Amino acid sequence: KCKIEKTKYVLIGLRDLSKYYSPDNIVKRHDSIVAFLIEHALKHNLKLVFLPIDSKKDKEVNQKIANKILEQNAALVVELVNNTSYGEKIKLISGAELNITERLHSIVISKFLNIPCIAISYSPKIDRFFAEIGDDRLISYEDDLSEIKLGELADAVLKSKSNSINVEIKDRLTKDAAKNIEIIGKYL
Repeated sequence: KCKIEKTKYVLIGLRDLSKYYSPDNIVKRHDSIVAFLIEHALKHNLKLVFLPIDSKKDKEVNQKIANKILEQNAALVVELVNNTSYGEKIKLISGAELNITERLHSIVISKFLNIPCIAISYSPKIDRFFAEIGDDRLISYEDDLSEIKLGELADAVLKSKSNSINVEIKDRLTKDAAKNIEIIGKYL
């Protein structure tokens, strides 16, 4: 079972992007993420908790970035959470001061739970989700990722009174999801 103390933490859920970006681009992205996380954690006295949303595909990249952070600043508290159930993952997302993620499921959960989230898109599907909910607070897959952009987005997200989806949009999305499940049920 996963144990996160009542310490305030940033939740980080990165994904293996080797099918989406060149090795050089991935290194640049990771360097920006590492620099931002170190600065943010030190500034706000936060623990860094890495959660591979896809426990198999994402474990290695999250471990790599956690190790890189510790190599650069051993004073930070960094934890990698492995082999957690879906319920435990949702609990970790719901308790985060900030969720920084490249996974759509984690973004959607954050939005439904009103958890401040830095969405780092790697795909048009994430950009489309943000367009559908009328929110432009993400780093698009078309944009270069930088420590400065991460900092600006963190400021905007953390200063916002609401990081949730508009109630009408949330109701529509919930009804659409129920319809999708009903349609799938007819064909199984």
